[in-house]
Amino acid sequence: MDLKKNAQAAVAALVPTLVAPAAAWGQVEMYGVVDASVRYIDDVGGKSQLALTAGDQMPNRLGFRGVEDLGNGLKANFVLEAGFGIDTGMSGQGGILFGRQSYVGLGNGTHTLSLGRQYDAMFSLSEFYATPYGVGGLGWATGGLDRVAGERLDNSVKYSFKRGPLSAALMTAFGEAAGDVTTRRAFSGEAKYKEGALSLGRRLRESITA
Repeated sequence: MDLKKNAQAAVAALVPTLVAPAAAWGQVEMYGVVDASVRYIDDVGGKSQLALTAGDQMPNRLGFRGVEDLGNGLKANFVLEAGFGIDTGMSGQGGILFGRQSYVGLGNGTHTLSLGRQYDAMFSLSEFYATPYGVGGLGWATGGLDRVAGERLDNSVKYSFKRGPLSAALMTAFGEAAGDVTTRRAFSGEAKYKEGALSLGRRLRESITA
């Protein structure tokens, strides 16, 4: 029995199966950030140090996102985004493969429903009010916002609404504890209004960790 020929035949049969679903998507984009630098420090415990560092300016990432027009104004979308260290190749976010984002959604431009690992409402609000100093800069100091960068939530379902200057979102993350629907769950919500120079925003979040 020729194992090499059988293996080649199996791969040849598998490749079209993998490629066909990807080709069905109308638009698929690969994107990413690669940030590395060499750092020299002349005094680390009395000794000099030369090191390669990753993500000095922006976290390293590799992502895939796609949009498929289903007709009648309805579109499907997905995002798979992985964080990694360019210096070691190790996955970021505690070793999760697509730890930055991993979700699939369906929307019509006004209403969108998405499921997976997603940022909570704080993240999109921070983008909405980005300052010249970046997220968490001086512009946040008087707002009392202690979680300016947002947080990623696993097992989440998010509903988003956008029409004209008004946008809003509601999100819940399931704790998935057997026999208890409250353990490790989270809720998040936001509302934003922008018209010319006027911009207003409000967000709420509740977590139950025990």
